[in-house]
Amino acid sequence: MRLGARALLGAALMLGVACETKRTPLVAETDDEAADFGRSALREAVVALSATPKNPQAYEVFAERVAELMPLFSRTVKREAELRLCTLAIAPLEAGLDQSPERQMKAFATTVWPSVLEFPKLEAETTQDYVNRLCASEFSLDCNNVIPERWPSILNARVWRALKNRVELAYSRCRWCEDDKEFADLVQRSHDIHLRMELAARRAVQGGTPSDWPVAGQNAEPLGDEVTISFEAGGVVTVGGSAVDGGDWRGAIRSIRGDKTRVALHLAPERLVADLLQVLRAVRTAGYTEVALVARRKEFPYEAVTYVVDARTTKSSAFQVHNGDTIQMLVQALDHRVVNEGS
Repeated sequence: MRLGARALLGAALMLGVACETKRTPLVAETDDEAADFGRSALREAVVALSATPKNPQAYEVFAERVAELMPLFSRTVKREAELRLCTLAIAPLEAGLDQSPERQMKAFATTVWPSVLEFPKLEAETTQDYVNRLCASEFSLDCNNVIPERWPSILNARVWRALKNRVELAYSRCRWCEDDKEFADLVQRSHDIHLRMELAARRAVQGGTPSDWPVAGQNAEPLGDEVTISFEAGGVVTVGGSAVDGGDWRGAIRSIRGDKTRVALHLAPERLVADLLQVLRAVRTAGYTEVALVARRKEFPYEAVTYVVDARTTKSSAFQVHNGDTIQMLVQALDHRVVNEGS
């Protein structure tokens, strides 16, 4: 059963009550913010967040306020702030679990992730800029051998790993939390969701390494907004990033064509030109006239690029290759042809 925002807020507010009843104040209570080490201001920020606890922008404002107050905090209040930062991050992140990894990244990368990962965003930094910086530094080992389209799943897993660890540590340091079932449930939920995200990340890595695409030359064009047919390992075929029900990719591309004349195609570099010719036949039948054959730049971040071929092509000789040649060899031939046609 998913914890609601009310339960999360209740658990956070109970922390303040417990701290007041179970410890002796270090200073006399006054209206001066510094006199209570910023605790009153912290609780005001929690109350403000409670109006929209699942809103990522509201959480961002909360986290920024906590950062402003940090110099005032005593050791005890810092622990209280940490407990609230990590437990209250669960609500917005959990609310987004029914969205695609890409949508989650757009919603949380510059709102919730900076606090959870303790990796602040830069001023006016876009989502993509922030993600690129993450993948070039903190998570370079995770991102460097995976294509950018799979980064959202990998980063989601890393975020939930960090959150799980912080929740568990904050829980272990809280003297009264073990008596509150709500906090125990939060610890368990963060653990369970982290495992789900790790499994999703592993699936994303499978078939997502740069070696699963042909290596492009210097004369390819950037991939546009074409729908991509992808023939992946294990016989899996996806159209537009989604697995095709029943494997009927021919029917899928026909049903979504509309007035489009071009479809993108991903074939592994070791596949044969004869395989491409078979796909071209089906693409022609579906009503398309062009195919954008997808390759990738050799350098990180492995940009997806294309070589456009005529879908009416029926013989490999039109590409100056043979049926038994690989797609990688075809890409090299197509790159060379671009040079010759431009000269």
